[in-house]
Parts: sequence; structure tokens; C-alpha cells
Amino acid sequence: MSLRNEVFLTFRIDKGSKIRISKINIEGNEAIADKKLRGKMKDIKEYRWWRIWKSSRYLDDKYKEDKQNIISKYNDEGYRDARIVWDTTYIITKEKRNFFTRKKKEKKSLVIDMKGHHGTIIGMDGNDVWTRTNKIINECDNTPDRVCWEMSNQQIFHTSDKQIISDSIMQFLKQNDTYDVSEEDNVSVLKREHIIERFTEIANDILSIDENEFPYFVFKNTTVDDGVERWFEKYDERIREIMGVTGEQDKEVKNETN
Repeated sequence: MSLRNEVFLTFRIDKGSKIRISKINIEGNEAIADKKLRGKMKDIKEYRWWRIWKSSRYLDDKYKEDKQNIISKYNDEGYRDARIVWDTTYIITKEKRNFFTRKKKEKKSLVIDMKGHHGTIIGMDGNDVWTRTNKIINECDNTPDRVCWEMSNQQIFHTSDKQIISDSIMQFLKQNDTYDVSEEDNVSVLKREHIIERFTEIANDILSIDENEFPYFVFKNTTVDDGVERWFEKYDERIREIMGVTGEQDKEVKNETN
């Protein structure tokens, strides 16, 4: 048997030393305790000797997921426009002395810095108002309202339901055509030509999604006006009744938010 066309290779792999996450710093956070935000990070954890179920290793995809978990925590507390302004990672080197041999050894660790912006809280009592509004709308019989409310909250939809969703968007326009009527020209905001065109464009785009290629889709809140929750003001009176908010308290809240 000839070995002329065969080559034997030996690979020596240097795994290097493990670099753990030593610190996660969160700046600009005034609304929620840093500890609670770090607790919402499922896979990216600071190294602790007693933490045996998590390796405290940095994985880019998991880090992206955990940043979204932080935003979700803000959202749950009523801060619907929260965002992470910037974030960065860097390695630091410290000298560690072995307890037994007393020899010094350099040890590297990863530090994560991020700055968050919690934005403004929605409604009279923040999360409580949003939670109640969400419950009322989702339990109502008005399908267009339910669909558009969930779209504004970045709900994931099945593409197989795209016809219902598209129809609901157009129906939402018609059934709310008396919303926010201008004192200048007596025209509702949802009857203005450019708004109707935008709603129609979105409805048609949803219908054009290939169900086989994209079985799910999400409607990003940046696609709509930042004040989209105002479109559901017709539910305000019922929420006030449930929460026992008086007219004077309501005026105070509006003055604070304006």
C-alpha cells in the first residue's frame, strides 16, 4: 500500500485560559434596581464562585437576547419607550496571588458597561394602567382594537392569520374615524389621507408576506407613531372607574406628562 499521496497531520490546540465576566455595569438607571435588571439576564451573568449552573462566559447571541430581556423588564414596569443607549465590553487584567503557593499570576476577566434610558412611564400609575388597559382590550369583543393594540406592543403574529390582521387594520380606521378631531378643520386624524395611505400600505405589506418563508412576523413599534397608545383613549373612562381616579387626579397626571 503506497503512502505517497497521504499526509499525516497532528493538531495541537491551545484552548487558552477561560475569561469570565467579572462585572456588569448599568449606568443611567434610576427606575429599577440594577440587581433586578441583572437578574433578568438569563445567560450573561457575573462570575460568582457559588454559581454552578451558569458558566459566566460571554456569548454574543445570548448577550443580545439578555439586553432585550432588560428592555422587557422596563416595559413590564410601564416604561414603554425604554432603550439601551450604548454598551461596550472590554478585558481587564489583574494580578492574583495563589492562596497556597503565594505566587502571583495574571488573570483576565471581561467587563460589560451599558447605559440605559428608561424613558417615560405611561398613564396615571404606569405599569398598573398599562396592565389594566391590556387586560380590558384583550378581553373585549372588538377584534380590530385587539389586533392593533397587540401590533403596537410588538406582538408576534402567525403569518397564517395575515388576512384577519390586514382586515382588522383597515377596519380599525373606519370604526375610529371620530378619534382626535381637529378644531381647525374638523377632520379626525384617522381620516387624513396620509394616515389612511400608511395604514393601507401596512395592511398590504402584511398580505404580501410569504407564509412558507416567514411563518411568523412582528410589527416593530418604530413603524408607528410614538403616541400610538392615544388611539385607545376610548378605554380611559373604564380604566379610571376601575382605578378610582378622580377628575382632579386625572388633570394632575396630564399636567405632569405634558
